[in-house]
Amino acid sequence: MTSPESIELIRRVKEGDRKAWAELWARYYPLWLKKFHGKLGRELRRECDTEDVVQSAMTQVLRDVKDLRSEGAFFAWVCAIIRHKLAQKGKRRGKVKAVRLEEVAEPGKSDSALKSGLATQEEYLELLDGFLTLFPEYQEPMGVLYLRYMEQEDIDGIAKRFLMSERSVHRRIKEGLKLLKAKTSRLPDRSG
Repeated sequence: MTSPESIELIRRVKEGDRKAWAELWARYYPLWLKKFHGKLGRELRRECDTEDVVQSAMTQVLRDVKDLRSEGAFFAWVCAIIRHKLAQKGKRRGKVKAVRLEEVAEPGKSDSALKSGLATQEEYLELLDGFLTLFPEYQEPMGVLYLRYMEQEDIDGIAKRFLMSERSVHRRIKEGLKLLKAKTSRLPDRSG
């Protein structure tokens, strides 16, 4: 998944190369379609389809990609935008329901030791807003944190995606948590 080829494409996209964008699109667009196809739900699928949501997210990234510095962050950033768009569409339909937030805790605690967190759609949107607001300046911490807790990717997979050690992944998670907790009041407190 992580290859210098994609990182080079991102660099060329940042320089305005439309051919590089088309290559990057061909590489990732099918992955995002597959990943998010089942997340619309029956009611929302009547209004829009996965292709529309992914295309909208990719358009947003094309507009903002000039600040992107990492392939791993690129993948996580687009996933976060897609999730945010889906959550906004659900909220507009009046579907305010409990959404299970993935566990957000201090690194090193075992997953079984954590309590589950439930949040309303609005709280979920606020959390995603926090990720997206912090992404441009703090790409690695937000990308790593997003992949770990929103996409449930394992530490080894994140390390490979970001070309860093597992220890660095844990440091980025800790940094990302601190940043996100300062940004949003909705983040569950896992200290107790």
